Amino acid sequence: GYGDTIEVIKSNQIIPKITANQTKSNSCVIPDICPSCGQPLHISKENDSEILVCSNPNCHQRVVDKLTNFCGKTGMDISGLSEKTIDKLVNAQIISRFADIYDIAKHEGEIIGMDGLGKSKVAKIIAAIEKSKSQSFDKFLVAIGIPGIGKTTAKLLSAHCEQSCNYGDSLIELFLRNCIRDYDWSVLDGIGEDTSRAINGYIQE
Repeated sequence: GYGDTIEVIKSNQIIPKITANQTKSNSCVIPDICPSCGQPLHISKENDSEILVCSNPNCHQRVVDKLTNFCGKTGMDISGLSEKTIDKLVNAQIISRFADIYDIAKHEGEIIGMDGLGKSKVAKIIAAIEKSKSQSFDKFLVAIGIPGIGKTTAKLLSAHCEQSCNYGDSLIELFLRNCIRDYDWSVLDGIGEDTSRAINGYIQE
């Protein structure tokens, strides 16, 4: 709870990790309603961690977070599409899904003049979007936000797809086809059955 005394270590020498709560006041109240859309929240388990998730797939903040992750440095690395800018574009109903990002150039006239978005900045964003089309497949996998799939697992999946890819197939087509057929990704070292089901389930959904 708030004000508790905790013990923290640097996990993998980098990430802060709480190892113990010495006072355990239990004073923290977990909200049950999303502050963005007012829909119910639920606790979801991802990689041995519990996270609070909005039940509404069209929740404004969920959409913004999803698109921000897609455009981030670990994903498609689209410079200029920060969370703040994405929030403006979602509010203006210009983007709401990944594919919409690649149609932004069609809305150039509409975007120029929005708060903080001048002609020069919009041109740079459009150039960055074009550049992202040649992004590596593992970064694309991180970008689409499959629960529990970080850089390491994405590289495993990407390498496996590259080895399995026949002439004429794209890596994305092969990956999607495998997911739809409930491919067992746990054949790869480092991917368990739960993660395999999560990958297929996310893509099928």
